[in-house]
Amino acid sequence: NVPNLLFALGVLVIGWLIALIGAAMTRGILKRTSVDDRLASWATGAEKGEDAPVEDLSGRVVFWVLMLFAFVAFFSVLGWSEVSAPLNAFLEEIFAFLPNLLSAAVLVGVAWLIATGMRFALSGLLSKTSLDERFAAEVVEGETPPSKALGETVYWLVFLMFLPAILDALGLEGLLGPVTVLLNKILAFLPNLFAAGLILAAGWLLAKIIRRIVTSLLSASGADGLGERLGIGRVLGEQQLSILVGLVVYVLVLVPVVIAALDALKLEALTAPASSMLDQILAAVPQIFAAVLILFVAFLIGKLVADLVTRLLASVGFDGFLERIGFRLK
Repeated sequence: NVPNLLFALGVLVIGWLIALIGAAMTRGILKRTSVDDRLASWATGAEKGEDAPVEDLSGRVVFWVLMLFAFVAFFSVLGWSEVSAPLNAFLEEIFAFLPNLLSAAVLVGVAWLIATGMRFALSGLLSKTSLDERFAAEVVEGETPPSKALGETVYWLVFLMFLPAILDALGLEGLLGPVTVLLNKILAFLPNLFAAGLILAAGWLLAKIIRRIVTSLLSASGADGLGERLGIGRVLGEQQLSILVGLVVYVLVLVPVVIAALDALKLEALTAPASSMLDQILAAVPQIFAAVLILFVAFLIGKLVADLVTRLLASVGFDGFLERIGFRLK
């Protein structure tokens, strides 16, 4: 048996050398193509691939697969079928699974191409609308700009839509059911979310236009000067009356828009309390407006009466009378 054993050891050594060469070639090819950096940035969002050395992992996988062939050949030469048969069956299972793995890899590649293209297109389109500049004051330093955040959302949403097909290609039926249910719920909710966003955008634009119209009309009609003459400017400070009224109108227009957007979401647990609160606020608006109108009229009447009393007392010599009896007015 010594020649047979030596031949088996020679087969094992040759297989070990082939495995080393195959692993080294795999690592070298991947390092030249920077696949690990791209996969790491895709999977983790990192800019470099130090945290996910794909070439080392791929080299180890290739090494041990080739070593399995070497072990099968080694035990077959020795005639130890009790050991070589399970290893050979394991290799057959691996190669039988390769078409599924290849199909999943193709689907991942297609999903990556579509997601990357949509993210690039959406980010470029939003960057031309000056969205980041408009929200620059609200974005905290270190946070993702709105255009990039929306692009990332679309990117991962595309991958989520491809996930059931990838799991089906891999034959993972246990994970396919819950993921399919989750995806169906997300896709069913997207029209509501889109409708709510469209309502908010249109309502915000309408409220902004009405606010500018009201502010411009009041400013052109001399409401700011009237407020200064009536003494309202001392109450408002640096804020002009036309701007304040425009802001009130802006809020009044925006409140029903928010209610309509919440109703479009159809999330009863969230929208029912919020809609009820906004309905109460909107129902109280006429009372608040009436109260403000009463206060404004009372202010005008009070100022008018004060001016009349002042002029009447001045005409009868009330100030001179006070000085004659010893009161000195500053």
